[in-house]
Amino acid sequence: MSRQLKRFQPKGSKYKRKTADKHGQEIVKPFLKSDYDEMQRICKSMQESCASGTDAYYRHARDSILMHLGVNCGARITTLIELTWRDIMGGMLTITEHKTGKRTQWQLNDKVFDPIQRYVKEFGILENQYLFTPDRRTDFPINRATAWRRIKIYAKKAKIQYPVGCHSLRKSYARWDWDENRDLLRASSLLGHEDPLTTMTYICLEKGDVQEARNQIDNTSKWL
Repeated sequence: MSRQLKRFQPKGSKYKRKTADKHGQEIVKPFLKSDYDEMQRICKSMQESCASGTDAYYRHARDSILMHLGVNCGARITTLIELTWRDIMGGMLTITEHKTGKRTQWQLNDKVFDPIQRYVKEFGILENQYLFTPDRRTDFPINRATAWRRIKIYAKKAKIQYPVGCHSLRKSYARWDWDENRDLLRASSLLGHEDPLTTMTYICLEKGDVQEARNQIDNTSKWL
């Protein structure tokens, strides 16, 4: 029997946090890019060690694409795990955030979309099937606890010492954009925040990061 998921509830954002506090969002940090790459390497290595067609093989492939999509679209994990192939066919990603009720749509670039498309083809995922299921025999998505547990497995094997979790994917999406562009308003817009100060705390931006950005500024005229 399929589960009744949040995505099918009426709009109006009746979101209720399942935990008593906000530690999932406040404490975990964005991944360092090198750490994320190592997690993906470990995930692929573990997948290749499994026999093709087994549940273990599928789960590692699923985890890899879940992490890949998370750092490339910035959606919350509750939104990610309920995506169907229809929500992303042709590279046009359509998401409705549970927390805010906001519905957004944009075209993913080919480098981001191609691994997802290969994953769908390899496992024969149909248009209305969920992208991230416990195995290929079930018709409901994994839950948030499973996603958290799987990410923690790869983080531990990658010897990551700072606190991370599912929300690190979303935080990395915005933090890496800031690292590259030094544009807080842009990062805030990507996350859908109304206040850039919220984004500043959210992506763990500190005074030292701003100072580093200032040190890299060189607007020297060619006449000097």
